[in-house]
Amino acid sequence: MGNQKSLSFVVALWTAIAIALSMGIYAVLQYFLVPNVTLSELLLNHLWHVLVLGSVIYLFLWLILKNVLLRPLQQIYL
Repeated sequence: MGNQKSLSFVVALWTAIAIALSMGIYAVLQYFLVPNVTLSELLLNHLWHVLVLGSVIYLFLWLILKNVLLRPLQQIYL
């Protein structure tokens, strides 16, 4: 029981994985399609997108889960 993860942690983890994989795939495609782009440019651009998108999506999902799921459950069980 002590090793259980919260719902927001699980959602954040899978969201981060999805965003990182998507941006990684896009970076590889961009590397092959745009011959003059450097690896450092790709890393900087895509890492920035991963951090910003991940943060915004996590906040959005947290607010939705809190308002749609957790508040009604607390009213029922508390």
